Amino acid sequence: MSLVKLESSDGVVHSLTSDVATLSSLVQNVITHCPEDGSATIPLPKVPDMALKPVVEWMRRKKQVSSQFAGASALCTHGNKRSDYDGKDVELSNWERTFFHNLQKDVLFMVLNTANYMGIAELIASGSSFIAEMIASMTLEETRAYLNIPPGNHNDDEQVRKKYPWLHL
Repeated sequence: MSLVKLESSDGVVHSLTSDVATLSSLVQNVITHCPEDGSATIPLPKVPDMALKPVVEWMRRKKQVSSQFAGASALCTHGNKRSDYDGKDVELSNWERTFFHNLQKDVLFMVLNTANYMGIAELIASGSSFIAEMIASMTLEETRAYLNIPPGNHNDDEQVRKKYPWLHL
């Protein structure tokens, strides 16, 4: 299996197997359109290592878990209706929750921006689900603080409360 090297904007190089690296559509396109002998490095000029390192970690873990449980999805019979819904996304695994929980807030958002830049749809979906779970239990003021949204006026708050009563604002 060939190796793919990803270089962050600050010059740190991460080596990944091609099956892991191609979780990124950007990397997959580069490999498809610019076939090399395996020694080329793909520069990511907009991605600092502070964001690339956790992205690479997530990609490796995701590929490892996916290959371990390749046939497990056929065995799942829980369906979409759950009477015991606890506010958590059933598609978000415990290791992903732990992974995102252990990231600092600014790094978490950098990771999601990097996933968007690199075209890693599963990472975007998982990270977004994690953030949605977090803010679902917050007050409006806590949510605004977490997302760095400036305070609105009282009328805006009332409109949001009426439009989305399930948010517990």
